[in-house]
Amino acid sequence: MVAAVPVSLLAARNTLEVLFPGDSSVFRWLRASLQFTVRRVLDFCRGFNEFVMALVFVAVIGLGPFAGVLALAIHTFGILGKVFSESIEAVEPGQVEAVVAGGAGPLQVVSFAVLPQVMPLMVSYSLLRFESNVRSATILGFCGAGGIGFVMFDKLNGYQYREVATMMILVIVSVTVIDHLCGKLRSRFI
Repeated sequence: MVAAVPVSLLAARNTLEVLFPGDSSVFRWLRASLQFTVRRVLDFCRGFNEFVMALVFVAVIGLGPFAGVLALAIHTFGILGKVFSESIEAVEPGQVEAVVAGGAGPLQVVSFAVLPQVMPLMVSYSLLRFESNVRSATILGFCGAGGIGFVMFDKLNGYQYREVATMMILVIVSVTVIDHLCGKLRSRFI
């Protein structure tokens, strides 16, 4: 999420016009090229499922949770970057114009006109992806990317179904607790 916020500013057409103002063909080309490049990077990051990315990272890095963390981080970065940039493009232009008319610089415009409008959506989508990543982390363990999924896979192969059932209950309880806490945190921002 931390990396997706600044990158989403570069993927949104309206913030690029604020960050790189100018009507000359050079500025228009720079904005269009930058937006196209950043959006393709975000497409690439979310183009593969987390499980496929985890398999690739396990092959490159080796077994362990670091491969799973990288797979989830890259995939989440791509998804949040796209969603954040689309939210930024849907902001009310009147607030941006008012802050620009007040003599604010590009970073001030982003800080005081753009981010306050999209902050509730950013918080909501980030918490949703966090919940999703908790569930996905269980599955990634089955391909050797560490975590409780790795232990569950080992127990399944050993026909220790009671332990597997206990782990599944713990995952469900964990997701429920995280969902409850995220709901409380979301209510503070929305």
